[in-house]
Amino acid sequence: MSLDPSKVETLIPSQFFVFNLPNPLTHDCYLRGPLLRIAVLDSPKPHSGDDVPIVAGMIVPAHRESDWIFSTESGQSHLLHSYPKVSRLVLIGNFPPDNSISSIYVHPPASRFARREKEKLEKELRRLLIALHPKVCFDKGVPNPEFRTYEDTTVFRVTICTATGPLVGEFLVEDVEVETKPDLARLKKMNEVKFNVDPRVLIPTYLKAMVSGLFMIVPPLDQRVKSGIVPRALCLGVGGGALLHFLNARLGFHVVGVDSDGAVLGVAEQRFGLRVGNCMSIVPDDAARVVEEVSCRLSQQSTHGLPDCLHSKFDVVMVDLDASDARFGIGGPPDNFVKEPFLRAAKLVLHDHGVFVMNVGRVNHDIYILLVLELKTLFDTVFRIVVGNQENYVLVATLPPIEHPPDHYCAFSKRLREAVSREYIGSIKEV
Repeated sequence: MSLDPSKVETLIPSQFFVFNLPNPLTHDCYLRGPLLRIAVLDSPKPHSGDDVPIVAGMIVPAHRESDWIFSTESGQSHLLHSYPKVSRLVLIGNFPPDNSISSIYVHPPASRFARREKEKLEKELRRLLIALHPKVCFDKGVPNPEFRTYEDTTVFRVTICTATGPLVGEFLVEDVEVETKPDLARLKKMNEVKFNVDPRVLIPTYLKAMVSGLFMIVPPLDQRVKSGIVPRALCLGVGGGALLHFLNARLGFHVVGVDSDGAVLGVAEQRFGLRVGNCMSIVPDDAARVVEEVSCRLSQQSTHGLPDCLHSKFDVVMVDLDASDARFGIGGPPDNFVKEPFLRAAKLVLHDHGVFVMNVGRVNHDIYILLVLELKTLFDTVFRIVVGNQENYVLVATLPPIEHPPDHYCAFSKRLREAVSREYIGSIKEV
C-alpha cells in the first residue's frame, strides 16, 4: 500500500488511510519488524477556529498489531474519540502477522529500560509524524509532534478465530486475561481447569445499564411472572449473545434476537453457546424491517407468515446496534434507528406497560438530541443511564407515565437487584 500525498495535505472528516513503510528503525521492545503499518484517521468533526490542529501519534504495542482496536478503522475511531482535541491520529506499528497465524500477546513487565526505549523511539519518529501533518499545521512554523499512549488491563490474549460478516466486516474472537484480584491468580496455575461461558453473568458495563432499564417496569413484570406469564424481550442486535443469554438464563425472559449478519450469528452459536430453544429464538433478518413488519401485522391482527416467536407483543425492546458511519458517533445506532418510523414501529410491538431501551454509546450530540426529541414525542417518559466512563449512555423510554424510578421490593425487583449493581439504579435520571 503506497501513500497518496494529497490525503496527507488536508484534514477531511473521518478520512482513513493506511500505507506501509520499510522500517528504518530497530527496537527490542517495539518496532522490530522489517515493515511498518501506518494508519491515519481524521476526526469526524471538521476543524474550526484559529488554533493549529493537533496531530498525535501512537506506537502500537508489540504483539498487539492484530488487536481490533489497533488494526481496524472502527477500533482506531474508538481511540481517537478518547482524545477530543486531536484532529488526526496516526498509529505506527509492526506490520500485522498473517491471519492464519495465531496471534498471542503477553503483557511485558514494566521496566525503566522499556520506558527509555519508548521515549527514544518517539524522538526518532518525530520526522515521520511531522510529514503526516496537514498543510494548515505549518502556517505558524514547523509543528511539534505529540504522542499518546494506550494502556488497558490486558495481561494475556490469544486469537481463537477470525470471521468476516457482510455487515460488520472482519472481527476476531479472542481469549483474554485481564488483571484480577490476587486471590484469583492461583487459577493460572490450574492447567486442568476448563472454562465455560456463564450466561448468568454480564461483564460489559453498557449491557448492565441496558438491563437496568427494566427497573422502570418492575411492578407489571412482577405481576405477569406471578400470573405464570413468561415476559418477552426483543433484542435487536445479537453480537456474542451475552445480553440474550442473561435475560433468558438469569431473569427468565423468552428472548427473540434479530440480526442480519450470518457470520455474527454463527460465531455466537459456535463460540458462545447461543442455542435456539428453551425460550430462546433467533430471527436472521434486518432488525428495522422485522420491527416494521411485526408492528403492521400486530396492528392488523394478522400474523400469518411471521415466525411463531413474533406473534405477540413484547415487554421490552432492546436495541444494541452500531452504525458503520463514524459521523454518527462511536457505538451509536444506525441512522434509520433514531428516526420516527422505526421508533413508532418499536412502540407498537410493546405491551401497554412496555419499555424501550437503546444503547446510544458515544453518539454524535446532534443525533442524540434528535433521538431524545423523537422519543419524547412518541413515549411518555425518557430516562438516561450513564455508563461507567461518563461518556456512554443508554436511553430508556416508557409508555406509562412514571414520575420516579420504581423502588418496589417485590420478587422480580429482588431478582433484578441481585443481577445488576445498585450504581446503575442510582444513575437513572429523567431527560
